[in-house]
Amino acid sequence: MFMGIYCVNFCMKQRILVVLIVAVCISVGVVSTTTQAQRRSTPIHLPDGEAKALIEAACITCHRLNYISRWAGGTNEDWKDLISSMMVMPRVKADVIGRYLATHFPTKPNTAPTLIPGPVNVTIIEWLAPTLGSRPHDPLAASDGSIWWTGQFTNRLGRVDPATGIRQEFPLDIADSGPHGLVEDNKGNIWFTAVSKAYVGMLDPNSGDVTEYYVPDGIRGPHTPILDQRGNLWFTLQSGHVGRLVPKTKEMTIAATPTTGTYPYGIQINSKGVPWYVDFRGNRIGSINPETTEITEYELPHPDARPRRIALTPDARGVVYGLRSWLSGTI
Repeated sequence: MFMGIYCVNFCMKQRILVVLIVAVCISVGVVSTTTQAQRRSTPIHLPDGEAKALIEAACITCHRLNYISRWAGGTNEDWKDLISSMMVMPRVKADVIGRYLATHFPTKPNTAPTLIPGPVNVTIIEWLAPTLGSRPHDPLAASDGSIWWTGQFTNRLGRVDPATGIRQEFPLDIADSGPHGLVEDNKGNIWFTAVSKAYVGMLDPNSGDVTEYYVPDGIRGPHTPILDQRGNLWFTLQSGHVGRLVPKTKEMTIAATPTTGTYPYGIQINSKGVPWYVDFRGNRIGSINPETTEITEYELPHPDARPRRIALTPDARGVVYGLRSWLSGTI
């Protein structure tokens, strides 16, 4: 998890890094829902060693220790590079921790990319987020060519100008908001979801002012936002709901999914203005009537499908084009 922002340009020969082969890494895991839940919730116990206490003291201030065991592993240098993107650490201390992690959490088998020879040149440009440990999330390419990200762990939004490399951050007033998804409106405002504080926000990049719109009590986890053709903001919620905010009137409507225990995740608007979302906790997708906010669910054929993101065709039919099923390994 490099705490930075990436740019990949094909068929370019300048700046930073030119790779003469394309690296493709495809990983499909078919595991049970129970197994995934155990991976998320089961705490790990670090092996004894000189760096154990250092890691327990430094790392758990920002994230759980099972992030270490779930990572692909790496060499001493790999681990030190990762640490340097999260915090400033004395070199001697970083060496001790890097050696320890490389010994007990080396590179896992079958995690390296498959190298496919070809004539394509690839330029990769990286920008380190100004605030280390930000965990940049959900990058957004804005209309002016800038790239935005949410600093989910450090409660801020960020912007980089790819032409100049100049980076700017916008700290949020509401502590521990957990900013997640981003979308830009036609005035250049940046809308975001505050997954940890139950609101959606609008940032004015010119003034830095943020306007918060809270969801009703009992509703939680605003997740992925999208704007429709009318300028209305739609967003999924981890509590099994989909929301709509009309910026002109500030009216917010929250609709519960017909099935209980759902996790609406990715969402898109089709060419007719109809929102479609996917349920990351079940084998179903849903559409929302844009006038009434009534939700219609559609069951997927594979019982283990856990769709995460969704894509739509640009044609007038606006049919669902493809979605990634997390557990079934299908499209």
